[in-house]
Amino acid sequence: MVAITEGIYDGLIADKQYQTKKKEDAKYGPTWENLILTCLSLGDHYKLISDEFVDHNSLERRMLGRALQEFLTHAVHNTHPTMRFTHYSLAPVDNPDKLYIFLFHGAVDEPGIREARKKSLQIIATIFLSKYADQYPSLKKIIGIATDSVFTPTSPFDFMYAEVTPEWVANIKKSDGLEETAKQLNILQGKLRLMSAYEYSESVDDLEA
Repeated sequence: MVAITEGIYDGLIADKQYQTKKKEDAKYGPTWENLILTCLSLGDHYKLISDEFVDHNSLERRMLGRALQEFLTHAVHNTHPTMRFTHYSLAPVDNPDKLYIFLFHGAVDEPGIREARKKSLQIIATIFLSKYADQYPSLKKIIGIATDSVFTPTSPFDFMYAEVTPEWVANIKKSDGLEETAKQLNILQGKLRLMSAYEYSESVDDLEA
């Protein structure tokens, strides 16, 4: 049974927690929406990935949009194409089935950088699974989003979609040299940082894996 009392809507929109939620959604939600539109503009070949971007509630879109916006801000002010920014977000946080890897590396006019970023996303995803597959058994998909670390209006985006299968995880565990590769490329050498957000709070936490 649902009971609705007079004035309940007025009370909701006057509630400070609700106002905070709407403020945070308006601030960071458009960043994720713009990423969806960017992916859709690339055509039907990228529909699989754009569908994954769409498949999030407002809280998850806020969390992901905030992470992407934070790193885009770094990239806009960065002048060193050799600098690499990498961020990891799990969604939903409580029982994740999806990992997002945001990779910022290179500059728009650097020869071969787009192919290099695509290969880097594959390597980063593999190293992540080698370290954390047992910790996140619910993980089913890894989605990579890569662009320039010196970000400009002409910077392109490249995307990766990979399904996490038992066979892939088993093969990774059998692979030799992944730890050495991770050290050489400085991938996941510290503690993993994962972002989470709360529905009615301005706070966004970094969670240690």
